[in-house]
Amino acid sequence: MTGGTTIREKVEINLNEHRFLTYKLLEALSHTSANVNPAMLRSTNTYFDLVVEKDKQLLHSIKQLNKHQAAQKELDAIKAQIADKEQKIIRYAKELRSGQQAISSVLAKHRRTLDQCAQDAPNKVKLAPRDVIAYAHKIACTTSAPANWQPGYPMFGFMPPAPTPEMMRAGVLSRGVIEETVTKENAYDAFKKNQNASLTSVQPERGVDGEIVYKSLGTAADGSELPPGWKGGDSVELSAEALVKLRGPSVFADHGISLPHLQPNQPIPSEYMDMLRASLEKQNQNKRAAANDDEGPNAKKAREDDTASSSSSDQDGGSESEEESEAEKEKIRWSLSDDSDSD
Repeated sequence: MTGGTTIREKVEINLNEHRFLTYKLLEALSHTSANVNPAMLRSTNTYFDLVVEKDKQLLHSIKQLNKHQAAQKELDAIKAQIADKEQKIIRYAKELRSGQQAISSVLAKHRRTLDQCAQDAPNKVKLAPRDVIAYAHKIACTTSAPANWQPGYPMFGFMPPAPTPEMMRAGVLSRGVIEETVTKENAYDAFKKNQNASLTSVQPERGVDGEIVYKSLGTAADGSELPPGWKGGDSVELSAEALVKLRGPSVFADHGISLPHLQPNQPIPSEYMDMLRASLEKQNQNKRAAANDDEGPNAKKAREDDTASSSSSDQDGGSESEEESEAEKEKIRWSLSDDSDSD
């Protein structure tokens, strides 16, 4: 805007004047072609000069209009950037407000905690922070982690800033306390005790279908009777399926049978189970043969004598029964003869 007139108004005025002068020039040219005189020629030249001058003014106004449009585009872009920045400022203000509320809630919570601690402080022992730090320096081997150490890394080469069990036993807290209550067995002693424990303990092992847990068969109740033909100390012969369920695929390796690679929850092929059954049967036969050989010739002779005595007793019983039947027949015959004589 210059002199109170906008560029748009200036362009419109120049266009209207240019149109008017062009109309007058064309009208003068039409009259000049009909009757030519010096006055008409002068007026035509005047209109022509005015049209050329107005055309120059119109071109100048158009250039100003182009500059104004470019400036308007830049202004619109700046306005868009300002609007974007305003939206970001509003978003940041909301985040700051939410952060302020969170901090206020945390501060209020800690104020309540501090107030509660202040109320309970008369009933508690007061320790100066410097005394606690000095005691930690005294009982700890180190007060900081090594360089480049991260949480979860093994603590090799240094000890954490905390007292060890030996330090605790040597401190004032352990004075006058029974030794058994403050002394605990270490992990190695516990491991050795578990190794030397009875078979009643649970023994985990990895099997084909995952983890398998051994459980002992337990002990018999007092006064319980053994099954017929089973003596104390006799071995229990388990089936192939029971051994596989208890021990997993390792039972095949014990019998020299190599299994193919099996996926979890994949059943063992039947041909390998048949091979295991045959191996177990052969092993049981060898055990029975070895047990018979361990009895010795005296035991075999005693068993044969027992068999012979049992057979002879059966024969004696048979002869006695025959003699009794003959005596009964004789009695019946005499009784019949007595009845006939009385008649």
